[in-house]
Order: sequence, then C-alpha cells, then structure tokens
Amino acid sequence: MLGRWAKRGKKITIKLNFESRKNGTVISRNTILELKGATKPDEIVLIGGHSDSWDVGLGAIDNGGGVAAVRSAIISLAELARKYPSMAPKRTIRAVFWTAEEQGYFGSDQYFKDHKDEKIVFAGETDIGAFKPKSYNAILQYTGNKVGRSILDLATRNLNAVGIPLSISDSKIGGDIQLFSKHGVPCAYYISDQTNERYFPLHHTRGDYPSAFTPEDIDAVAAIYAAAAFHYAQTDHKFEELIDDTVTDHSSSEGDTPDELDELEQDRGGEEGSDEGAAKMRPIATIFKKFKTNHSSSSSSSSSSSSSSSSSSSSSSSSSNLRRDFGRRF
Repeated sequence: MLGRWAKRGKKITIKLNFESRKNGTVISRNTILELKGATKPDEIVLIGGHSDSWDVGLGAIDNGGGVAAVRSAIISLAELARKYPSMAPKRTIRAVFWTAEEQGYFGSDQYFKDHKDEKIVFAGETDIGAFKPKSYNAILQYTGNKVGRSILDLATRNLNAVGIPLSISDSKIGGDIQLFSKHGVPCAYYISDQTNERYFPLHHTRGDYPSAFTPEDIDAVAAIYAAAAFHYAQTDHKFEELIDDTVTDHSSSEGDTPDELDELEQDRGGEEGSDEGAAKMRPIATIFKKFKTNHSSSSSSSSSSSSSSSSSSSSSSSSSNLRRDFGRRF
C-alpha cells in the first residue's frame, strides 16, 4: 500500500511508537547430543546451530530447521554405527544447540569458554535455512588449513556422487562457530543458495513457519552434516595437522559433477588406513540415498545422551527412513 502511494507522489508520514524495556537476565542452556568416539574419544567433531529464535515468527527457518537437520545427522550416524560396528566413529561427534544467539551469541561464547581446551578437530554450523541444495550454487563456506580442506573435499565429492550438488568456498566464517574459526579449527557453514532468495524473505518475519520446509530439505542438510562429521571423525590425520592458527587461502574449487547413481554400489576409497579407506562409502551411501527418496515424516525421541537441558524445543521435526531400515525407533 505504501509503495502504491509513493508511486502516486503522495507524501507519506510514518510515526513509530516504541515501548522497549529491559526484562533483566535469565538463565538458558545449551543442549548437547554426543556420540562417543571408539578410539579417539578426546578429539571432538562439532556440528550445531542455535536453538533460539526471533520473537515474531515460529523460528522454523531461523533456526528450527537447522536444529532438526543436525539432530537427524547425529542420530543417523549413531544408527549407522549400531548396524555397521566397523563404521563407528573414531572421534567423538557432538551436536550442540546454542542458546541466546539472537541476543548476541551468548550460548556459543560461553560454550567456547568452557570447551576451548578440548581437541576440537572440526566445527560445522547451519543457520541460513535448512533447504536442500538445488545446484552447485549451494556451498559450504570453509575456513581452515589445507589438511582440513582436503577432508571436506572428500566428503563433498562423496555427496556429489550420490546426487547432492554442493561446492566449497573459502571465506571468512561468522555465526556461532566464529570463535573456533579464529583459533584455527577447520570450520564449515552451509548456505543452500548464495542468493538466499528462499531465506531472507521469511527471515525474522511472521512467515517463518515450518511449512517453508519439506522433509526432503531437512534430510538433505542432515546428509551434508553427517558426511562432513563422519569424514573428520574417521581421518587418519593427527589433531596437530588439522589445527592451524594461520588460515590459508585456497583457490576456489567446486565439487565434482554427480556421477551415475550406480556408483553407490562401489566402495569409494583406497587402501585400508588411508582417509578414503577409513570412509568406505557402501553403508553410508545407502543412507544418503535414503535421504533422497521415499521420505516419511514422524517425531522421534532422543537416543543420544544430553549433557545439559534446554528450555527450547526444535520447531521442526525431521523425517527419517532409518526407522524402516533399522526396525527401531531412535
């Protein structure tokens, strides 16, 4: 309406009345789900997103969908380890849902202070809408050294091979993982579309509803973070090789063009003991294929151990075909 008036040359006067107030401080908590590593439990692969939201909407895009995807990723990896014991992660995989991001990263700042002395080998976050990638315009922003980049490259190529288009872009990372990035931890931040045309029209608005997502969206983002976490958890590179206080610039490279889906039946890897060998793809590729087809939504109870409680609940529920495959509820 205001736009039409402006086009007609009408003078528009807008008066705003704000009645802001300070309500004081309250206690809120980060929520942690953890899959303990089999051989290097003291080394941590971290994935997460913030659990709070802006007040006017339901918080599905920002950031309930991200929470649902990360939760689905770690639960799927736990089920993978149960069905294929040889695929149990060497390192601990930890999903953290940070509180009070909208007020100024209070949850992630406190988490970093409490855990900065841990051996964190990777940190990944989703907070720009958990939409499935439609093309190679979908990226993982990466900050870190070349060794860490090579692991993410491998994860991305394996995702490309099962039909998930994704590229890597070397760039500075903000958000809840920025403190880890500044301290040399390899970090990745998922952006489904560099134009953000699906995200910002609904961001911090009354239109931020779960209906913005499909189950396929949540499953695809879960697959991306499951793949990244799995590859960092299984790498034979030492902790000291992965962490570097000097962030190195790399030439930008896209992920491979997707191969034929019959490559799902091939092991993607080299000799035992190499990164590729540690990331044999037959079982996990089957899961990624399930992320792409025959989606069915349902709610599930958490099966991972939580080290802290939260007053926030996920506003979006992720579907999972793993229940049908594994014959049990999470």
